[in-house]
Formats: sequence, C-alpha cells, structure tokens
Amino acid sequence: MKKINKWIYVFLLFLLVTQFIFSVTLIASEKDLIAEALYYLEQQNHKMAADILEKTLTLIWNKAPLELNNLCFTKEEASGFGFYLRRDDNHFKPGEDFFIYSEPKNYTIKEIGEGLYEIYFKEDLYFLDMEGNILGGQKDFLEYHIISHAPNKELFINNVITQNEPFPPGEYQFLLIVKDVASQKTVEEKINFVID
Repeated sequence: MKKINKWIYVFLLFLLVTQFIFSVTLIASEKDLIAEALYYLEQQNHKMAADILEKTLTLIWNKAPLELNNLCFTKEEASGFGFYLRRDDNHFKPGEDFFIYSEPKNYTIKEIGEGLYEIYFKEDLYFLDMEGNILGGQKDFLEYHIISHAPNKELFINNVITQNEPFPPGEYQFLLIVKDVASQKTVEEKINFVID
C-alpha cells in the first residue's frame, strides 16, 4: 500500500512540475525567445530559429504603437500590399474621386485558436479645412476584420472617397484615425489636398 501511495505522490509531483514548466514556457519573454533562437542558429537549425523569431516579432509587434505608413494618394485602387501607383500630385478637380492608400503596422494579431489569428481594426475618416475644422466625414468609415491561418503583417487600406457634392476650390485635408479593436491603440494621420 505504501508503494502505491509513493507512486501516486511521484506521479502528482511529475504533473505539477510538468504544468509549471509548461506555464513558464507560455510566458517566456521576448529576450528568452531571442536567446533560444540564437541557440538554434549556433546549431545551424535555421528553420527553428526563424520560426521562433517570427513568434517573437509578433509579440513585439503587438506591444508597439500603432502606425499608419506610406499614406498617399494613388491613381487607382491598390491591387495589393505595396502594389500601388502613387499620384503625381495632390491637386484634384471638383467631383473627382480620391484614392488613398496606407499600410497599418503594429495592429494586434490575436491568436484565437490553434493556427487561427484575428486582426480587427476600424478607421474613421474626416474632411477638414486647413485650420482643422471638421467639414464632414464618417466614424467607422472602414471596418477591417479578418480571421486568418497566418499572423499577417502585410495589410493595406484602400480608401475611395467620392465627391457626391463637389468640394469648392481650396486647400483641405483628410484625417484618418485607425483604431485597433483588441488593444484600443489608435493612430491619426492627415493628408493634404487641393481642389482647383
């Protein structure tokens, strides 16, 4: 009977130690993961090092401030990340459509299941005069919500704005506010334009 109790205690101790090690592994810091990747590099195991660094990058990405990069007017809607034709200038005619391209960065990539990731952000878009007074616009002009099998870090935003009522000649700006739903991080960027 004492032998059986002893084995039960050993088994329970093993379960506790295993659970503790598993928990510590789950909360490994970015520095620990980088050190692990360096170990695999020394072993010439480049695939394992790359996989660990990719996971580390996602952890750092989620903590970094939200950004909106490469904000520009384009000649038409972009066909993909980095695939856009930048407009030569920011001068538009009354009634002409606006195509605005941008690349959000450091939005939250949330693992929601084994091999499934959620990305969810919204964009407000406002039309301002050069003093910053809001002349029009829309809260939640765009909603971007995806579930993916990969932690996608190359997303782009296409904004198409039509002048239902042509803007009068003058200088203006668009204000874009991108809001990350999961983390509540936000970023604001302006882009100036002229109606001739």
